Amino acid sequence: FLQEQLRQSDPQQLRELHVRAAHWYHAHGLHEEAMHHAVEAGEFAFATAVMNLWSVRLVAEGHLFTVERWYDRLPLDEVGRHPDLVIKVAWALGFLRRRRKLQPLVDLLDAAEAQSSDEQTKSRSAVVRSMLALVVDDVPGAFDRVHKIPVRAQDPDAFHAFELGAACNVLAFCSSAAGDYEAAREVLVLARAYNEKGQARFSGGYTQGVIGVNLLVQGELLEAMERFRAGLAEHESSDQSVSSAALVSCYLMALYDADDLAAVVALFTQYHDIIRDGVLPDFVITAYRSIVRAQEALGNPSKASELLDEAESIAHLAGWPRLLYAVEWERVRRY
Repeated sequence: FLQEQLRQSDPQQLRELHVRAAHWYHAHGLHEEAMHHAVEAGEFAFATAVMNLWSVRLVAEGHLFTVERWYDRLPLDEVGRHPDLVIKVAWALGFLRRRRKLQPLVDLLDAAEAQSSDEQTKSRSAVVRSMLALVVDDVPGAFDRVHKIPVRAQDPDAFHAFELGAACNVLAFCSSAAGDYEAAREVLVLARAYNEKGQARFSGGYTQGVIGVNLLVQGELLEAMERFRAGLAEHESSDQSVSSAALVSCYLMALYDADDLAAVVALFTQYHDIIRDGVLPDFVITAYRSIVRAQEALGNPSKASELLDEAESIAHLAGWPRLLYAVEWERVRRY
């Protein structure tokens, strides 16, 4: 009420108070509060600088919805002045499948890549581009890009360590899909080292998921279960992040193979929204196939059908033909 009175009687003084508050919160490391007051004051250059600093942790920890929410309140031209922020926001919007919002950032990435001769800048752009390729289900494009990224013998800063950990995840996915499980294991060890350096829960959750799947496809169910349990214990404090959902999607497959159907239903229910809205196609396929088969085995065919319909809807909305094929083949298997 008092702020509204001040807004009417002396809007300039209210703006000055917001500016002072923004700088005080920023000085004390309270980024969200600093963002709020800077935006209220119309200090978008300062707000964007704060966002650039804050998003290092937000993206690495998988808090992508927070990145999107504050990006929506910033002018695009201000974001474009920070090429590294463009990359960070592209990570968030890509995994959240915000294609319309993402396109202006892709244009900025194109422009920055064309103008820069710095190899690290090009490498960072290549990493996020490989991820965006996976998001649109262009697996060959993702694999082609990631093989050109020098992931070994680097001493990166925290955010670049997160990026390299993510690139290693894609390399491991590629090796495992080709049946070269030892090559996948080696690059996953490197991924874990980068994740630890970057304190990256986001890429770390994917790493744990791919480690477990790499064991599962070799028939090592018990060891995979141990890895999944340990990974989930590490991520339990961030149970609504995308990283946790990626790990859980893989864990569901192991739980189904182990015939722990109640656990499949409980975990899927807990992580349903974030699995549906924020993980890559292969993880969605893995999660939905596991829960459909668990519900079928528990004698709930109508629930299984409902979940298949939901997965089919996701496939259409996201433009993922492989998920659509997986749903169709699951229907064939049920018949």
